[in-house]
Amino acid sequence: MNFLKFKKIKPRYLFLFLIGFLVLVAIELGAILYVNNVYLRENDHYRVTRINSSSSGSVKHHTLSLPSDAKSISVSHDGNYLAYLENGQIKIADMQSGSTSSVSAEKNRSISYFKWVYDRDRLTIVEKGSSVSSSSHSQSSTDKNGSSRTSSDSSTSTNTTDYFAELYSYDMSDKTTQLVRDYMNNKDVHIALNSPKDTITGMDMSTETVVTYLKITSTTGRSRLWEANVTVQNAALPDLPTHTIGNIQSLKSTNDLLFEDSDSGQVYQYNATDKDYTPLSINGNTSLRLLGFDQSEKVYVGIMNGGKVTSIAYGDLSKNNWAFLTPPSAVDPADLSVTYDGKVYYCNAPALTMSNRSDNTSTPYSGTVLGSYTNGFYALKDNTVTDNHFPS
Repeated sequence: MNFLKFKKIKPRYLFLFLIGFLVLVAIELGAILYVNNVYLRENDHYRVTRINSSSSGSVKHHTLSLPSDAKSISVSHDGNYLAYLENGQIKIADMQSGSTSSVSAEKNRSISYFKWVYDRDRLTIVEKGSSVSSSSHSQSSTDKNGSSRTSSDSSTSTNTTDYFAELYSYDMSDKTTQLVRDYMNNKDVHIALNSPKDTITGMDMSTETVVTYLKITSTTGRSRLWEANVTVQNAALPDLPTHTIGNIQSLKSTNDLLFEDSDSGQVYQYNATDKDYTPLSINGNTSLRLLGFDQSEKVYVGIMNGGKVTSIAYGDLSKNNWAFLTPPSAVDPADLSVTYDGKVYYCNAPALTMSNRSDNTSTPYSGTVLGSYTNGFYALKDNTVTDNHFPS
């Protein structure tokens, strides 16, 4: 009897199992199709592609007369655009055509930070804003029949101001500004601020993993980190090992983050999956500075001694496999830059030269260096920006 009963029930359970399995497959396929065909199309800031550096060595860039009050000057990865802040607006100079365009904050917003995306001509912009929400307190009363009722008393309502930041992208291909949203859950990506005086002092992103990390600093100098991963979560990083944070650098093919502890000189790796922090060590050296990364996903780190970089390590972080470059002498980490095609340059301000640490070639300039790009760098002298190409 038991055997016959088993034979009778088994097909029904098998049928239910198959139905459940097909439903799960359908949901997963639907999610994949949504991300590919809707989410990534609408939110182009997070299109999952890798673009190798293109050569712009033959491109002729214009000189630019820069306003004396220009701030936060930033050079795009290919050198075709230069952005700066003037009177609360972002000005973008097209260094090929010589034209200039403007990007203003949305109504009741202010621009707190902006940065060029590392592999394309697109700005990621952080704007601050606030909203006021009202809440009324309930009040109990007893009517003449002795029954109790609860009502809302507007005289006891309170207003709460929420301060937040939002991410926008500005694409030079069509000169449009787009709010970065969580399209999968149909909501805006709000980054919570503790006060209107909180500022965004650092940001890095990956166009492959749809993750942007931000460093938020208060007026007391304490910093915290925020992960804006619109497909998974949008929240502050928990249990930070330090609140004196220096440079931050997101990894490009994983959700992990590297950040500096300005007090100890250590660099930590945040594992986004395990939500833990591991101090970075290179051949036993733990006093480090983040310098940059390249299109092959090599990380470049300065090994520090006495506040100066004495050796430059670069390699695959996941394999802990490092190669080394040695600067001509101990140098300030601010004088080192890494281009997206994997070249390390040293700005020797007293000698007015930019030298390639890979082949020891040098490029002279006048004024002060504003920033480097794949095949050159811009310098500023007497409010005039000039282009300087590296030797090919």
